[in-house]
Amino acid sequence: MSSINVTINQINTTTTVIVMVLSFLSFVFGAIGLTLNILVFRRPGLRREPCA
Repeated sequence: MSSINVTINQINTTTTVIVMVLSFLSFVFGAIGLTLNILVFRRPGLRREPCA
């Protein structure tokens, strides 16, 4: 296998790992944000306030 093929394979593997990690982090932060929104809007005073 030539050197260029090894380099391309390493770049592809690195790109895949980066995309997977960023996707996981995005999911985790989204789940945290959703949970906080649910907790905030369960309060009756904030549910009626349009600028909450």
